[in-house]
Amino acid sequence: MRARAFALFLLCAAMAPAGLVAQSVEQVLERRVRTLATSDMPVLAGHPIVAHELIETFYAARGFRPAWTSRGLVEALLGAIEESVLDGLDPDDFHRRAVRLLHADPAFAEPGPVAAAERDILLTDALARLLYQLYFGKVDPRHLDPNWNLDRPILAADVIQRVDAALEAGDVAGAVARARLDHPTYRILRHALARYRAIDGAGGWPSLPPGPLLERGMTDAAIPLLRERLLATGDLDRLPQAAADRFDAPLEEAVRRFQARHGLDVDGRVGPRTRDVLNVPVGRRIAQLRANLERARWVLRVPHADVIDVDIAAFSVERVQDGVTTWRSRAIVGQPYRQTPVFAHEIEYIVFNPTWTVPRSILQKDILPRVRSNPAHLAEQGFDVIDGRGQHVPLETAVAAAQAGDEFPWTLVQRPGPLNALGRLKVMFPNQFAVYLHDTPSRELFARAARSFSSGCIRVQDAVGLAELLLERNPGWDRARIEAAIASGETRTVFLQRRLPVRLLYRTADARPDGTILFRDDIYDRDGPLLAALDQPFRPVFPNRDGDSGRLNERASRD
Repeated sequence: MRARAFALFLLCAAMAPAGLVAQSVEQVLERRVRTLATSDMPVLAGHPIVAHELIETFYAARGFRPAWTSRGLVEALLGAIEESVLDGLDPDDFHRRAVRLLHADPAFAEPGPVAAAERDILLTDALARLLYQLYFGKVDPRHLDPNWNLDRPILAADVIQRVDAALEAGDVAGAVARARLDHPTYRILRHALARYRAIDGAGGWPSLPPGPLLERGMTDAAIPLLRERLLATGDLDRLPQAAADRFDAPLEEAVRRFQARHGLDVDGRVGPRTRDVLNVPVGRRIAQLRANLERARWVLRVPHADVIDVDIAAFSVERVQDGVTTWRSRAIVGQPYRQTPVFAHEIEYIVFNPTWTVPRSILQKDILPRVRSNPAHLAEQGFDVIDGRGQHVPLETAVAAAQAGDEFPWTLVQRPGPLNALGRLKVMFPNQFAVYLHDTPSRELFARAARSFSSGCIRVQDAVGLAELLLERNPGWDRARIEAAIASGETRTVFLQRRLPVRLLYRTADARPDGTILFRDDIYDRDGPLLAALDQPFRPVFPNRDGDSGRLNERASRD
C-alpha cells in the first residue's frame, strides 16, 4: 500500500445502507474500511477517522475480523485515553466521549453487524491516534519551525502486527506503555505534571504581595506566605516549630533551591525578580510542562551515544553520553531579536586563534555606529578593512566613510588576539545560519543568570574544555597541546578524527536525574505557539513507507 500523509477530516454523517444489515460483521467491516480508504476526508458515524490507511492495513491483515470484542478491551482503552492527560495530551483527541458511550452501552455484547463494524473502526482509530501522539508527539515541529532538521523516530514495519498482537492478548495498556517515551527526563516531567495539576486542583499556591527585600534574619508578615509557597513545590520540606514570620536559615536554603531551579541569581534573598517568579501561577508551570513533554517526544526517542547539546533557554552546553551528562558549561546565546536557531548538525573542526569576519548585519547595526561615535574604534579593536580583491583599505579611509555616512563596501576582519570577539577558538559545524560555538573575551557576562547577549552564535565559558573533549580521538591533542596552540597566537584549523553530533535545543522545563524540576524563562516566546498547536484539532503527519527497506521514514514530509 502506498502511504500518504494523514490529514484531519471534516465532520459529516455516514449512513449505513439497509442492504448491509444481513451481512456478517466481517463483510461490513471490509466494506466500511474500503470506503474509508477511498475518501480524502473519511468520517464514520459522525466521527473523523484519521488513521484510515493504518486501519485498512490492520483489518486486511486479520481478515477483517473484529478486534474489540471484549468490554474489558474498551475499558483498558478508555483508561489509557483518560490517562493521556498526564502526558500533557488532550483525551478528546482520542474519541473520549464516544469510547465512554461504547463502554457503557448495554447492548455491547450483542450489537448488529453495522454497529459492531463501526464500533471496531472507531476504537481502532482512537488507539492509533493515542499511539501516534505518544510516539511522535501531537505537533509536527516543522509546522512551527521550517528549519527543524532533528531526526524523528522511525517505526518498524511490523507495527501493525504488534498492535494486533496486543489486542489479541488483551494488552491495550501494554501497547500504550510501549509507545510512551521511556526516558528518565520524560518520566520526571510527566510525574511533575501530575503533581502540579494536583496543586492547581487544591487551589494553587499563594502569591506574595509587593514588599521589601526579604532576607535571613528579617521578620515580615509576608514570610508565612513565602513558606507556604515554597512548601507547595517541595523547596521547603517543613514548617518551623516557632516564629513562622522570621526568615531563618532553612528558609534561606529553600529560597536558594527555588532560585537555582528557576535560573535566577542564587543569593537566598527575595528581591523583585525572585518575588515575580514565585508569583508565577501554577497554570503557567503546567503549560510549560506540557510544552516540554511534547518537545521531549520530538527529541529524546532518537538515541545518541555521544552528543553535544546546547540548551538555549537554560544558557548551557553539555556533553551527553549514553543519556548521562558528563560535561557542562555555561553559555551565552542570541538576543531575542537575534535568536539562536534550533537545529542539528555535526561538529567538523576547531579553529584556534580565529579571525572574525564581521557579518554585514552586525557591521551596519553595531560596528559602524560605534565608529561614528569613536573614530579610533577599529584600531582599538584590531580590525582590518578588506576590499573585494582581498586588499587592505587604510583605516583612515574606512573611518572617514563611516563618519560621513557614505557607502561602506568593505569587509571588516578582526585579527586574533585578546580582543577578538570569538576569543581563543571556535568550534565549527558549517550551516545555513552561520552559527557556531566559540570562546569570548567578555568573561564577566557568564556570571549573570540570564545570558542572551550574542548575535545568534553560542559563547562557551569553558571553550578550552570543549575543545579537549572534541579532540580526544585526535592523537596527541591533549590539554597541554591545546593550550600551546592557543599561546602561539597563530591561526590553526584542526579537523576532528571523529565528528560529534551537536543539537541546539530549546527547553523551558527540564529535569535532573534526582527528580528536580527546572523551569526557565521563555526568552524567545516559543511556548505560546506550541501550546496553541497542542490545543488545536489533531493533524498528524505520518511517516511514509520506504518500500526498499520496509521502514517508515520522514523523507516525503521534508520535501
